[in-house]
Amino acid sequence: MVPQQSQRSSCIGASTRRGVLRGLAATGLLAGVSGTAGAVADSRSRQQNDGTAQGEPAPFASIEFTNQSTDGTTVVVDSTVLSAGGFVTIHDLSLFEAKPLESVVGVSAYLDPGSHSDVSVQLFDVPGRTIDQQAIDEPMPLIAMPHADSNDNQTYEFVTSEGNEDAQYVQADLPVVDLGFVSPGDAPAGDQAQFASLDFENQSVTDSTVTVGEVVLSDGGFVVCHDARLFQGQAFESVVGVSAYLDPGSHTAVEVQLDDPSAITTVEFPPAPPLIPMPHRDTNGNQSYDFSTSQGQEDGPYVSAGQPVVDLGFVAGSDSSGS
Repeated sequence: MVPQQSQRSSCIGASTRRGVLRGLAATGLLAGVSGTAGAVADSRSRQQNDGTAQGEPAPFASIEFTNQSTDGTTVVVDSTVLSAGGFVTIHDLSLFEAKPLESVVGVSAYLDPGSHSDVSVQLFDVPGRTIDQQAIDEPMPLIAMPHADSNDNQTYEFVTSEGNEDAQYVQADLPVVDLGFVSPGDAPAGDQAQFASLDFENQSVTDSTVTVGEVVLSDGGFVVCHDARLFQGQAFESVVGVSAYLDPGSHTAVEVQLDDPSAITTVEFPPAPPLIPMPHRDTNGNQSYDFSTSQGQEDGPYVSAGQPVVDLGFVAGSDSSGS
């Protein structure tokens, strides 16, 4: 991600959304499965094999989706690169409940191969889905995911084909994703002098460590890695690793030691747990991460559009166990 300026269908319960919001607010962080999964995997395999069998590079994509305020019916993806063209889809958190089809709450128009910025995505109007909700009415996390146009008809058919066409772009054999918090209405006023950004990609855990590719912290601080319990409102319990103190400025290849990779909370889909890195400030200037021990009174997160700055990636090889 770069500095951030600037869900929900009937599939994920309102109680889950409220749990996220309650947990974040309380800590200052808020100012048909197996058959479908198999079809998705087969479609991804075809996507990767297209071209590579002829000696061409495999398709690739990147995406940047930052926190934002919205009118409730659209979101804007900051930027995306699609090597072979395709679409950007928006998912709610039911994606992690092995619902790659039912979690789709928005899809962009067809995008040509190449780089695109400020991609508008209409919410709650998805081919093949009937969604009761018409607009976002409270803050929520959403997941942006680029999809290929596997049959070259410039029509998004991932849902209508039950995952047999137009599968996700992948990196490290896992879907390319980004996470952002979306809030209805106008963005709250904030201290624009403080800003942070992250870039975290799918990867394997190596020696109990993950690597955040790029970090920018205007006032220094830490990178904190959360597991999926963050989405259940468990802001403290979800912390699974914290970086060393980082000086103000830009940093690359920031290593985060995980406390216990085998204890990272798993999800039903995809077959690797998500990690959510989040930059935190050093509010008391002691270069020690005190957010958890102070119950959120010190070292709060950097925020954008009134929500914590976050990224999302999937990690493999962690021997994770569900919880």
